[in-house]
Amino acid sequence: MRPIEKLDRLSARVSDFYAASLLIVGIGHFISAKSRLSLIVGIIGSVLVYTFNKFGLKYPKVAYDFITAFSLILAFYFSIRFAYNSIFFPNGFMLIISAITFLVVGYNWFKQFPGDE
Repeated sequence: MRPIEKLDRLSARVSDFYAASLLIVGIGHFISAKSRLSLIVGIIGSVLVYTFNKFGLKYPKVAYDFITAFSLILAFYFSIRFAYNSIFFPNGFMLIISAITFLVVGYNWFKQFPGDE
């Protein structure tokens, strides 16, 4: 097995888009609904995903693990919120973006580290 030096290009770009989406949706929901929780989660989540994406240049396994787990947790959270109030933006939109991020980064994690424990 070849050594992995960084996140692959697709995972890095999807993670950058995910970080930007978290930030934009958090700020947008704060402006429209005055929700401080959305603002805080959007900013902190965006900073964490972006940091781990750049952290993946040195430790890619940790970055894959964190981004995959974080997107799965937020996909679960947004699915509950979307089921409760059926409003597409921001809940349905972030559910789709979180699920896509989970699938892309998770798939590339399994592709990069087959059978690694």
